[in-house]
Order: sequence, then C-alpha cells, then structure tokens
Amino acid sequence: SCRPVSLSHWSPDDLWPICSLAVFIVATHGIGGPTKTAQTFSSWLASIEGEKELLAGRTAAVFGLGNSSYVASFNGMGRATFKRRKDAGADLVHEYGEGDANAEHVVG
Repeated sequence: SCRPVSLSHWSPDDLWPICSLAVFIVATHGIGGPTKTAQTFSSWLASIEGEKELLAGRTAAVFGLGNSSYVASFNGMGRATFKRRKDAGADLVHEYGEGDANAEHVVG
C-alpha cells in the first residue's frame, strides 16, 4: 500500500521499498522554483543531473502545478521533476501533466 508523503519529509531511500509507483504532484513557486516544502527535493533533483541509470526500474508519474500568468517560469518545478526523472532512467507510466491556476475553466 502507499500513502501521501510531503516533499518536506521525502527521502529517495525510503520511497521505493514502500511503493511500486511514485506519483509526484509538484507546485512551482515564484520564478520557476520549488515551494518551501520542496526545496530539499529540488536540491536532490539537481544533484542527480547526468545520472543516466540512477532510477532504472523505478516507476513514477509527474503532475506539475503552476500559473500561466508567469509565462517564462510556468510549471518550472513540474517540468524539471519530469525531465530529471526521465533522464535518470525512471519508468514513467503516464505522460507529464500540468495544472494551471490561471485557467478560466475548472473541471470538477
């Protein structure tokens, strides 16, 4: 079974032994950076750049949250999370998705 985990309490060593699939829902803050609670996670993401097989065999999906009124940095954190996971060899089970807080229509 799996459970939600805040990125402020997240550790790569703890995640996959517990869950066969990790779904990352990440928000962008300011000019494309992480929220306060995701700063450690963001630093870890930066540290794995260039690691081609680090996440091989690890299954994940990524959904980014942002605001398109910040054109240059829209969903920067979600896009970075998806790219680094893909580049590090994770098995991505779904296409990357994005939510927009500036959208005129909300479904649900």
